[in-house]
Amino acid sequence: MRVLNLIWPHSIRRQMMAIILCAVVFASLAGDFTANALKNMHMGPMGVEDYTFAMTSVARMVESLPTQARAENLEKWREIGIDVTLISAKEAIEMARAPTLWARLSAWLRQVPETLSPGFDIVQTHDATVLTYPISDQQVLVFAPPVHSLLDDGTIHYLAAASALVLGFSVLAVRGIAAPVRHMAGVMKATDSFLASDQPIPENGPREIRELARGMNDLRGRIRALLEARTAMLRNVSHDLRTPLTRLRLRLDRIEDPSLRNSALQDLRQIDDMIDTTLEYLRVGPAPSCFERSDIASLLQTICADFADTGAIIHYTGPRHLVAECSVNDLTRAINNFCENGLKFGTSVRVTAALQGAEVLIDIADDGPGIPVDLREDMLQPFVKMDLARGSAGFGLGLSIAAEIIARHNGVLELLQNEPKGLLVRVRLPQTQSPARMA
Repeated sequence: MRVLNLIWPHSIRRQMMAIILCAVVFASLAGDFTANALKNMHMGPMGVEDYTFAMTSVARMVESLPTQARAENLEKWREIGIDVTLISAKEAIEMARAPTLWARLSAWLRQVPETLSPGFDIVQTHDATVLTYPISDQQVLVFAPPVHSLLDDGTIHYLAAASALVLGFSVLAVRGIAAPVRHMAGVMKATDSFLASDQPIPENGPREIRELARGMNDLRGRIRALLEARTAMLRNVSHDLRTPLTRLRLRLDRIEDPSLRNSALQDLRQIDDMIDTTLEYLRVGPAPSCFERSDIASLLQTICADFADTGAIIHYTGPRHLVAECSVNDLTRAINNFCENGLKFGTSVRVTAALQGAEVLIDIADDGPGIPVDLREDMLQPFVKMDLARGSAGFGLGLSIAAEIIARHNGVLELLQNEPKGLLVRVRLPQTQSPARMA
């Protein structure tokens, strides 16, 4: 194996050239093997030399027989596999003058002039190549090779074996080249998982694939460093803001006018909440999640019960138990956000769950004003708010954080129209996660 690694080309271009070259060599060897096999098949039990020796013997024996006995003797030779016919010299001349067509030139005919006695001649007719031997001025013997179809069982078996050999070799070689690319594509399919994972992409395969894997590993490191630097910077900024905000709060408490003081303190709390929410959104990012087998149905029922305890109108419909792999804390935050929005902008919320194939389907439907179709994608972006229909409270980060959580679960989040009115938030989660993501 080590020797093969040393001699095998390391670039895709050279590997493809090697594959083509090996395929040509194998096809050539298979072709030679097939040609030899076909030659032996055409000769039957006799080889080329035996067959040509037999033709020479037949010609000499028939030539020595009386004219009346020649036809009967030829019949015996035909019975043992020698295809020989006696024609007149005139017919032989007409046959030689006929338009020639190389319809079938077997390999044994190319060897005939070297192995037959003088007097034999090659004649090409309309649809065959034959050997002629004049035994007198009036009569000529005509020898033809045994007729075998090029598509008989033996030929098909040989060709099928050769084709399978070349095809199998090519498939294995191409698969060896493509396997690292498929593995890399699978690793990078979920961007959040790719960024969160500490396991590098294996640098295997051709040189170009190794360089690409090395570049992707470096890129992931730079992106993670950039995200960590961004989060650290904003945390430092928020920390620096805490001191002046605290001093400002103390000064606002000294305002004698209660109305003005409460209004200023409310604005200050809003700034504080904005800082906390922004940092929370940044924390959600590509941080690794710990997935475990959990009862999502029980989780949804607990969330609905907690909201119902506060007097909210919220109902759960679905199975009593539905086990899937998830991060309980993160998924609870996302579902809580959807329910809070539904109760904030509507009067009631309906939560349903079901198992569809290998996916867990969760619907959170409210009876509020809903979201226009052309704004639904935008509402999943950070700091985007829809002031008219859904109100102006918040900072536009709730749905963004929830969308990040669903994406980290390799799930799909959809904002749909609820009937007869309202918003339908649909979440699709895989029932099982990647083994590398499990606790």
